[in-house]
Amino acid sequence: MALSKQDFELFRAYVNKLSGLVINEDKQYLIESRLAPIMREIKAHGYQDFYQKIQADKTLTLQNRVVDAITTHETLWFRDGGPWRVFEEVILPNFAEQMRKGHNQRFKVWSAASSTGQEAYSLAMLIDNNICQGKLPGLRPEHFEILGTDISSGAIETAIAGRYNQLEMNRGLALEYKTKYFSQVGNICEIEEKMRRRVKFRTLNLQDDFLSLGRMDVILCRNVLIYFSEEFKNQLMRRFAMLMNPGSYFLLGSTESGLGHSHTFDMREHKSSIYYQLKKI
Repeated sequence: MALSKQDFELFRAYVNKLSGLVINEDKQYLIESRLAPIMREIKAHGYQDFYQKIQADKTLTLQNRVVDAITTHETLWFRDGGPWRVFEEVILPNFAEQMRKGHNQRFKVWSAASSTGQEAYSLAMLIDNNICQGKLPGLRPEHFEILGTDISSGAIETAIAGRYNQLEMNRGLALEYKTKYFSQVGNICEIEEKMRRRVKFRTLNLQDDFLSLGRMDVILCRNVLIYFSEEFKNQLMRRFAMLMNPGSYFLLGSTESGLGHSHTFDMREHKSSIYYQLKKI
């Protein structure tokens, strides 16, 4: 169905209200291509009719389907090498030192846009692998609490199931991890139960209040801020900082920057990879 400028402005504003995502004027095709299958399925007679059906749906099923369709679920295992080196070579040894000194007994890590779970499970596997190799004396998997959240309920359902097809498995996952942490069920690979138990997933809109999640020691919000307005990015960074313990770590995507928040975060570098640390007051 043809998308008029009026229809585009209607759905662009609606998506922004729902998720905070900014759809630029040159992304009209995004609305058309991703909403068309839903419209055909429910036999909507145009975009205005579709919008009315969404508003009339008290179960919010259609609203959630719009969010699932529009939001980007692009993800892979151990995405971008740099942040994972930082996590393995800087953050984890620091946690082991804190544990040795008795300063902390538990560490909370939040994957704030976890999509279908690859990032959160990558964290769990990396922690487990380092502990198994004896690199983190004093630390055990139960010392970590890993939370993965995403606005898409469909993505979270996939993450909780921990089941991935061969294409998804081949995107960034080393054979060592595949062999150690997954079992093959037909054409599907399923992450082992002990790893699923170590990661909690929940649906969360970053526009909503998240202070109830509790204090965090590491927050990963990677490849997400680029889709938000500058105003919302700044607001979100301030809210993240309120949730973090002094000295906690913050990891962004490779094309994102926290330089505008140098009064709150110290920018650091490890082997050419940038990460941020909440200033200790």
